[in-house]
Amino acid sequence: MTDNIRVAMGTIVCKCCGKQIDSVATKKVVVYYSTCKQQQCIDQVSLLNDNKSKVLSY
Repeated sequence: MTDNIRVAMGTIVCKCCGKQIDSVATKKVVVYYSTCKQQQCIDQVSLLNDNKSKVLSY
């Protein structure tokens, strides 16, 4: 029986640029969002996190 076979139907996408980062084995189609290693995406996430912490500190 092939019940334990997993297909890479999960995709990891950069939430900044939309680039596909990787795929993962899942039982259903799933999209996960993360940040890729491009410097502009890392900088954008850092800026958003800095702004979020400033808002929360007021």
